[in-house]
Amino acid sequence: MKSTLILLTSGLLSLRRASSLAAAGSLERSYSRPSVDIPKYVSDNLYDNAKDMVILSQYIYLHAAMVEESQQRPSDGGYWHRNKPSPEMIENRKAALESAKSIGDIIYLVNERTDLFSMKDGGSNVAESAEVVHKDLSENDNIGRTSDSVIEVIQADIEEVSRSCVYAITKHEEQKRVVVIFRGTSNSGDWVKDALIMQKKVINPASNESNGLKEKLGLHGGFAKSLLESGNVQKILSEVKPILEENPDFKLFITGHSLGGALATLFGFYVAANDDPIYSKNGPIQIFSASSPRVGNKAFRDSFKYLEERGKLRHARIYNARDKVPLLPYVGGFYKHVGIAIKLRFRDLPIALDYPRYEGWIQSTRVPFWEQVTSTLEAVKFHGCGLIRNRLLAAKNELATTTLELEYKRMWGLSD
Repeated sequence: MKSTLILLTSGLLSLRRASSLAAAGSLERSYSRPSVDIPKYVSDNLYDNAKDMVILSQYIYLHAAMVEESQQRPSDGGYWHRNKPSPEMIENRKAALESAKSIGDIIYLVNERTDLFSMKDGGSNVAESAEVVHKDLSENDNIGRTSDSVIEVIQADIEEVSRSCVYAITKHEEQKRVVVIFRGTSNSGDWVKDALIMQKKVINPASNESNGLKEKLGLHGGFAKSLLESGNVQKILSEVKPILEENPDFKLFITGHSLGGALATLFGFYVAANDDPIYSKNGPIQIFSASSPRVGNKAFRDSFKYLEERGKLRHARIYNARDKVPLLPYVGGFYKHVGIAIKLRFRDLPIALDYPRYEGWIQSTRVPFWEQVTSTLEAVKFHGCGLIRNRLLAAKNELATTTLELEYKRMWGLSD
């Protein structure tokens, strides 16, 4: 399938073009562009990074489901517990997980130890994740970039699952990166019950007297509760920082699918707003979200853009055309998307890259209220990462010729 890229960064002429127009006529033009700080760092091509992060966003579903199975209440031998696993089975599951040190080890357990881990009750996203990861392995598309990742932290205890904040932290020696991975909900439609939660006002961590940003942000109440009220931002930072201190030349990436993509977006913003330079000293914090809903209001978007312009934050927001989840929550237009959108379209339509350059920027089509409440078959069909991976693969040649940093420069008019 042949694919191309369409850049939809709107609005202003480049300075070079403006100068030539002014010289040709009697008009004097003074076009402005944002004042931006461009960080100096080496960035992998957009395809490799995007594909890696999508696969990692699927791995967390599998690992979390396995942890859940290892925490099941064992059978006591009674009639009513006859379908529960034996105490020996639970101990064997725990032992297998304790021996798994890398993502490759987890994938091995999924594929080869079906006598221990069935995942049949894990939900639709768990089943699809297993299929996506298996397909990636079978096609051998540079799989070492993900399977060789060492698992530093896995937080999938029952308490965290109930708070909707399941995550893992991995590191990759060759790629020199640390990745924080947030899990979405186990079933594609389950998160819709949270889609209409109203905004919660919180203190803006990026605001100060010199930058003119709003002192408070409006964030999705459910996402804010998962990360902020439970203290998870500081907890995760306290786990990430020692890893970066031990690996001083590593970059920080953050990823997640669906609800996990929303948490990745929010967490990345808070990391970039942190005063500690260790998180961005080797390049901006890089978020790769997949099928993420909107997270916050205009003040959040303005603050996010400010951190992008200061060279501390980059965001590739990857989603499938016709997926309704990225259009939610709408709620009168009070929620705004952030980052560079990578819209994956079907057949021979080119991938579309877009960015909210100005206040009148239209964020796709609004979703009718009733469709925000109900989950449809179409939403499930286009929301998964199997289709995302296939469409990324179809555009591999085009995406491999650019980087996320280069697309930011093009959007700001700093590169052709």
